[in-house]
Amino acid sequence: MIKTIGEKMLKALIFESEKDNFNYAWELFTNQKFTKLSFVDCSIISISKNRDIPFVATFDQEFKKMGNIKVIDN
Repeated sequence: MIKTIGEKMLKALIFESEKDNFNYAWELFTNQKFTKLSFVDCSIISISKNRDIPFVATFDQEFKKMGNIKVIDN
């Protein structure tokens, strides 16, 4: 069901830069093995990566499992 919704969103009219963010977030979301990140969390990681933002402020410990993004949690 979720995969079908994501595929329909991909077919919708989306600006290229947004589509790149969506595609990377979708890739992260559907290929998780060691994390339980939501699609919104994966979108945050995608936008952070594309804008060269090396950290996120969150209490969600799942972000720490990504390894490539610094988590500010205090």
